[in-house]
Amino acid sequence: MNIGIGTLTFNSSSTVDFKSNILLMSITGVTATIAFLFLFTAYSIASPSVISPFEYSILFWSPLIGWLFFDEIPTVWTITGAMLIMLGVVINAWPTRQP
Repeated sequence: MNIGIGTLTFNSSSTVDFKSNILLMSITGVTATIAFLFLFTAYSIASPSVISPFEYSILFWSPLIGWLFFDEIPTVWTITGAMLIMLGVVINAWPTRQP
């Protein structure tokens, strides 16, 4: 389905600057690889209940970056959903008493 839609929207007069795109894609690939290595190392050192609150912090950073760089204003539903997920993370990470 995606290939068909991409083919329909492609016309022969559009050009892509290959050199700048390959540079940005390479930088993105290297950065993502390093980030995942750090994440896997964190999971090997600590338990998932300790790491997951930091991993779920992307729910805060993504709308903030979208607002600052792309002028995307988060909707009420986005904020409500992020708050509910963060509430679940806090409840899950909250220490419990052992009898």
